[in-house]
Amino acid sequence: MLSFFSTATGWRLHEGVGDGGRLVAEREGAPAASHLARDASGGLWAAVGPGAARLVRITLPRLADEPVPRPPGQRIGALAAAPDGDRLLVTLLPQSTRGSVELWLWDRSKWQVMGTSPPPHISSSLAWLSGDLVVYESTYRRLALLVLGNDRAADITEGRLPAVAPLRPAWYAVTGRRVSEFDFSFPYRRHPVRGFRFGAVSALSFSPGGSACLWTESRFPYRVVGFGQSRGGRRVRVRSLDRGTGIILPDVR
Repeated sequence: MLSFFSTATGWRLHEGVGDGGRLVAEREGAPAASHLARDASGGLWAAVGPGAARLVRITLPRLADEPVPRPPGQRIGALAAAPDGDRLLVTLLPQSTRGSVELWLWDRSKWQVMGTSPPPHISSSLAWLSGDLVVYESTYRRLALLVLGNDRAADITEGRLPAVAPLRPAWYAVTGRRVSEFDFSFPYRRHPVRGFRFGAVSALSFSPGGSACLWTESRFPYRVVGFGQSRGGRRVRVRSLDRGTGIILPDVR
């Protein structure tokens, strides 16, 4: 298992969960990544630079990047990669307070807008479950399940911060003050998450098999602190997440 981090100083790849393991690779001066996404095999995608202006695919473990065409218009708000790595889904944030967040899909040849109701919330993350099935947080602050190509999403429950562990298979979200685990199939039953010590979670990323997690917790007044944990193991501080982004990947070396 590997942990990738993007901070103001560049990109780093560590063994294990968090930033305390052996440094596998480092790229100083790499552009800061605002948003990260991973496919089931460990392919890594990022929105980088000021205002998340560019999309790249990052080659591991070398930390080289190749540009990905980006959709026209607004600033990127979240990413999700299809489990097979063939498609990328992004949210585009509105340019004014009267606009709505849009979903755009890239299939390696073109971008197209995915009309959906209700639209995603401006702070929503994206969880691509399987096939054409994705989960997001709607403008009503509820979890919405969408089959790409359909106009209307199905309401699941109140919640935020959807995240996925495709090899478990399960998906997760914060419901109330707790992180919950959901089944992959209808009726998407909710279960308690065992083996992790979560606090007031403000960002969430599980490993592909669900055996490890990176997350941040809110601190008064406008601060977040990072943590990592293997299921049933010791919770550790991950300082790279305090002012950066991170994600857990399979060992691709």
